[in-house]
Amino acid sequence: MPGGDYGWPVANGDRIPDPDLGAGQQGRIAASIPPAFAFNPHNAPLGIEFLTHPALPAADRGKALVALHGSWNRRVKDGYKVVALRWDDDGRIRSEDFVTGFLAGDEVTGRPVDVVEAPNSGTIFVSDDYAGVVYAIRRAGARAAGAGARRAHRRPGAGRPVRERPGRGARRARAQGEAHWNANGCAGCHVAEGAAPGMVTQPLAGLAARYDVPALSAFFEAPTPPMPARR
Repeated sequence: MPGGDYGWPVANGDRIPDPDLGAGQQGRIAASIPPAFAFNPHNAPLGIEFLTHPALPAADRGKALVALHGSWNRRVKDGYKVVALRWDDDGRIRSEDFVTGFLAGDEVTGRPVDVVEAPNSGTIFVSDDYAGVVYAIRRAGARAAGAGARRAHRRPGAGRPVRERPGRGARRARAQGEAHWNANGCAGCHVAEGAAPGMVTQPLAGLAARYDVPALSAFFEAPTPPMPARR
């Protein structure tokens, strides 16, 4: 509803008072418009596209594709997929998986960001800022729209593995890394002893098995939030 009050910033989700701004706002919160559909906490729905292409089956036209970027600080990861929202005849909204495979066990391989439907062909494009790619999704037999997407960097694990630098280069790299670690408070997210109460830390063990040098360098240039970019 244009101009409607959905509770922000004094309320979150289904009219839950914000811990910092919700005090004394009970009346406004109670009168605010509740969500029509609720995603799981920390799914981070970032992009949405309503499908309208005339070549789609009637059952698919009008449904919404939502890119779930995924959680970063949950003990059990959730999200990391594209879902389709369908409206039942009674107005209720149902969610079903549309694109999955970005989360294998506890290993993240992709984080969807946005969804766009090409108006001329109906091709659906899904951007992924973790793998640095854009996926093109077409109906069987549909003609390709454009030259397709290119990878922004290699996948983790491909190419030259991460190894210790020898001599003075190693000492210099360690000093630079330690300065960056301290300046950005990295221990708060990666060391359990230095984390705030309730924080789920992300251990750094086994990086050499998961990244090669180009992939790790690319990750430092555009890391997964809230990790800061390299200075």
